Amino acid sequence: MKKNLLLATSVIAILSASLTGCETISDKRQEFLSREISITNVVGSIWRIEAKWPGEASSIRLKDFVTERATQFCDNKGMGMLPLNASFFDASGSIPTQGWMEFRCERPHKAPDVPEQKREGFKIFG
Repeated sequence: MKKNLLLATSVIAILSASLTGCETISDKRQEFLSREISITNVVGSIWRIEAKWPGEASSIRLKDFVTERATQFCDNKGMGMLPLNASFFDASGSIPTQGWMEFRCERPHKAPDVPEQKREGFKIFG
């Protein structure tokens, strides 16, 4: 009898713990789905990416994400990404973690061809 009661109590504890975990996963999923990300053209080849991430306390991961997204955006055009200006804010109260970055997509610059210089060794004694 005690074994059955102990087994039933254990099963109930495991089920309640797993249901609580599902609720947490559901909350995290909703926070992920609530993220806002947009890329708009400012002028010419200058673009601005803006993002808001509810549920994220620090802006460090947002900075990495925005930089990676801007790089991918320019890569798709066959260009490189040059960051121009940015600002990021950690979450505060009901205000989510947010930030923006302005960047330019540029073609990679090829280094100019410099002729090879012939070098002569030192002559110490005449």
